[in-house]
Amino acid sequence: MNEMYYFSTLYGQIEFVGQAGANVGATINSAIGAACKKKQVHKNS
Repeated sequence: MNEMYYFSTLYGQIEFVGQAGANVGATINSAIGAACKKKQVHKNS
């Protein structure tokens, strides 16, 4: 629950920053996606 609130606040700030912030958001999403994929691969292994 706290993490969800943190990300909600983080993306709110990113939207305020604008396009540069959107690029940061995309990078964060990519990092999260990569981490999830690594966990799934490790779990399947």
